[in-house]
Amino acid sequence: MSHKPFAFVKDYMERFQDLSNVLTNNVMATEVQKEWSNCMEFAMEPIGWQAIWKLSRHLCTDLKINFPCTAIVVVEQVNFKELSCLVSIHDVEDDDIHLPEKMADVPLTELYPTMEQDNSSALSLYDTAQLIDNLRFFYNHLWMPWDLEFDEDVAWVESHLEGRLQLHFAMAERRVPHEVSHTVRRLAMEGRQIQQAIEHYQEKLEGVTAGVGASTLLQLTELHNRLAQLRNEYLIYERPQLLKALIERTESQEKCRKEQQPSSEAAVMLVLATTSPQQLAKLTDLIAKGASDTQPIRVVPTLQEALVKAVVGGSVWLTSGEHPIRDLATLETGGSIIGLEPGVTVTDEAESCSTLNLLQGSLSLTGLTLQMTTAWNVIKLRPNVECCLREISLVGATLTDGVDVYPGAQFSASDCHFTNCRTAVTCDAGSTVALTSCTFCDNKIALEITEGCNFSMENCTITGSKLYGVHVLTVEATHVNTTSVSYINSISEMKESGTICKDNTVNVRFLPLVRKHQDIHNGDNTLIC
Repeated sequence: MSHKPFAFVKDYMERFQDLSNVLTNNVMATEVQKEWSNCMEFAMEPIGWQAIWKLSRHLCTDLKINFPCTAIVVVEQVNFKELSCLVSIHDVEDDDIHLPEKMADVPLTELYPTMEQDNSSALSLYDTAQLIDNLRFFYNHLWMPWDLEFDEDVAWVESHLEGRLQLHFAMAERRVPHEVSHTVRRLAMEGRQIQQAIEHYQEKLEGVTAGVGASTLLQLTELHNRLAQLRNEYLIYERPQLLKALIERTESQEKCRKEQQPSSEAAVMLVLATTSPQQLAKLTDLIAKGASDTQPIRVVPTLQEALVKAVVGGSVWLTSGEHPIRDLATLETGGSIIGLEPGVTVTDEAESCSTLNLLQGSLSLTGLTLQMTTAWNVIKLRPNVECCLREISLVGATLTDGVDVYPGAQFSASDCHFTNCRTAVTCDAGSTVALTSCTFCDNKIALEITEGCNFSMENCTITGSKLYGVHVLTVEATHVNTTSVSYINSISEMKESGTICKDNTVNVRFLPLVRKHQDIHNGDNTLIC
């Protein structure tokens, strides 16, 4: 049985309406959780439904298991007051991890109800999934750690809902300069870390004598003061008029910076933290081969700084080592990232669950290992963009999807290796995907192809898939319901291309189509596989 979760993509008005249906205008910050509890108790399924549980980093640390970790669970009881539940654990993605048969106090926000259920009587599951999605959206993006501390007697909806929702969507739609978005996320993240520290020190104070707890009390006071500072800074960004003025000032500063840059060829951003004389001499030869005589080279210490300072369509060169990344920044609208030498690994920052999200233009990645531990998708290709991978090793983690190709996007990969992904490459109807000399190893699903995708592959190898080597979704019911991989290997286009699928015990399934994204294609192209 497939364990795909429900997915909801909503705009500003939809989110505003959903949240307004839960929270009344005059609700105080201290009563917000109670209103959520009442809504969930009234509208959601209380027991018997299956979900993916994405364990928090904090719990993984307590259990001494690797993060990230996901499990398939069935909800046995919901504590609506605490917005948590008791679950029975049916399966764990990592076979080396052993969890108790049942776990209590699992936050509802960590659960993702699956579309397919063992219990067919769960008639309200869509509504349940949507409620949990709204709850998760609210507490992840709108509720701030200082709300109870300083705004307990403030009408929360009137004071914060509209402004914070506008800020969230302005950032999500890239209408806010990157520097501003980063500052907003930093304030919220530091606030959450301080709130956790406050709770820790408050626990230490319980049962401690006045003299012994003096130092702890001092630390608590400092933390409360810092939290107040963060709140005051954040208020600027959630006030629409102040945010507009700040954006205009940031854009003006960026315009001045670009005007001061020489009009000659854009500089290549070279990421170089520390190096030896021998390595520097070697790099000089590599740079000379890759850059023109007149092309300027700008050296920066981190990949994220390079991505922020690069021009649209610019190039970032990486030396060997581990390079954390938060997002593509300027290169979200096109450019290239190149590993100059072996051993270049790109990882996601501990604070980030973002993806390499290409919104416009063309992106090329060469000579890299992409090893993401918190992202749901490593590479996400929006409609009408192009992406080319060369000599890329993409390593997923439990529920990580490798490359998600939206309708209208074009994706090509050559000499690439995809491993340990939930789905290595997802090809939507209307997309164009070409794979050459690629290997797919130990993924849950190597390839998921929707009919209407212009798909081709040559000299590729698929091995060790845990669920399907190739998963084909069709618009119309076909006379072939379930077939073996040997049938796929016998299709002339794949056989002649030299593609080998070694997952002889894994079925390739032809299932009724379930679209995950808006289909903007008219469906003229046919599946080639």
